[in-house]
Amino acid sequence: MKLSSFSKKMIISLIVAGILITIGGAVYFLFATRVNGEFYYAQTFHRTAGFGLGVAVGIIANIMKLYMLERSVHKIRNSENAGHAKTTAQLQHLLRFGLTATCLVFAALVPFVDFFGAIFGVLSAPVILYVISIVKRRELTEGGDED
Repeated sequence: MKLSSFSKKMIISLIVAGILITIGGAVYFLFATRVNGEFYYAQTFHRTAGFGLGVAVGIIANIMKLYMLERSVHKIRNSENAGHAKTTAQLQHLLRFGLTATCLVFAALVPFVDFFGAIFGVLSAPVILYVISIVKRRELTEGGDED
């Protein structure tokens, strides 16, 4: 199945956000592990790697959920039975919710994956959607003023 242009933009935005979140975590851990003016780079690298893995797990879960949503919408749009479409939508929503829960449980149970990194990764999608909606709204209002 071919992804829409919005989904492609969202995936690129998620990857860029994941990289920026990981860099922000690295800077934070660098200064958080400073003791008496000295940096402990090994500990910083260890904490940053775990945080980065957590963010990656969350971003991968978001990309999978985006693909599942796209597939679900395509399947519902082509459905002729309204009851079947409703059931499909509800089941797909539960599956996406279960994927998020599985991602967070995985991050909580695996010792080298940071749980808070996974939370940042999972919560990056709603933030990106909010930013995209603000940008689109500004484009629409600016475009309407020029005409």
